[in-house]
Amino acid sequence: MIWNQELPPNAPESVRELAEEFSHLKLGYRGDLKFWENPVIYEMTDLLEEPEQTSEMKMQ
Repeated sequence: MIWNQELPPNAPESVRELAEEFSHLKLGYRGDLKFWENPVIYEMTDLLEEPEQTSEMKMQ
C-alpha cells in the first residue's frame, strides 16, 4: 500500500515530484509498528484535548 502525500491543488510540479517520491517511501500497512521489537509510541490525546497549549508554541 502506498499512502500518497496530500498537496494543495496549485502545488508546483517540482513539489509534486518530491511528494510522489516521498509517498513511495511510506510503503507498508496500518499497524506497521508490529515490525519493531520496541516501538516508540507517542500519546497525542492530551495535546489534542488542550488546544490552548498549542497557541503558546513558537517556531524557533
